[in-house]
Order: sequence, then C-alpha cells, then structure tokens
Amino acid sequence: MACYETPPARLRGSGHCPRWQELEEGAAFAGLAKCRDVVITMEGFDEAIQGCTGVFHLATPMDFESKDPENEVIRPTINGMLGIMKSCAKAKTVCRLVFTSSAGTVCMQQHKQSAYDERCWSDVEFCMATKMTGWMYFVSKT
Repeated sequence: MACYETPPARLRGSGHCPRWQELEEGAAFAGLAKCRDVVITMEGFDEAIQGCTGVFHLATPMDFESKDPENEVIRPTINGMLGIMKSCAKAKTVCRLVFTSSAGTVCMQQHKQSAYDERCWSDVEFCMATKMTGWMYFVSKT
C-alpha cells in the first residue's frame, strides 16, 4: 500500500502545550484531521498511532532536578521512543516518523567543534561524568 492511499492522518498531542493552537492552525499541518491525545502509558501508543500516515514526536520528559534521572528521564525517553517506533510498525499505515531532537544530541562534548553534521553525537560518558545542567536530557536524546 502506498503512503498516499492510507487513511487521513491526524494531528495528535497534548492540550497542555502552550502553543498547541498555533500547531493546529499552522500551514505545515494543513489538511490533517486534528485531535488531541495524551499518551501516558506505553500501551497508549498503539491506539494513538493507529490509522496515522505520519507521526511527529515532539516531546520528551524533562526534569533537570530529578533525584533519579536514569529512571525518571533517560529510560522513559528511550523506551518511549522505542514504543512509538514499534507502534508505527504495528499500525502498518505510518510512512514517516519525525522525531525532533535538540542541539544537545550532537554538541555536548569536552572539545567543541567548529561544525556539526549527522556524524556527530554528544559524548554520553562526558555528559554523565560532568553532570552539567541538563545532562540527563542530553543523554536521553543521544
């Protein structure tokens, strides 16, 4: 089945996003059916993604003051992304998954570079050793 023959896509996301209305009204999402789903459990991904032709994953847990960053930020981010990818595959209608990331995915290194590209990744060991502000976010996104 070609991507263009699948059911119409839906814009789904959290109504808690302060800029949600801008997303709903934006030209980038013109022609998409729109609905709001807040997925809290891994099991919720299947239902939220079913019938979609494209998925935009725009959020990740962020808690820079976490007492347990491994279990409250890093693992939920990684497992959430894996769950979304599995649900996309299971749906059999998703042709494109867009996962937004951040500069923290590529530029957190002991020695900064003059330019970064798709071959560059943050140094996870460096982030974990130095524990700079937001280190758990950088690790989870890399």
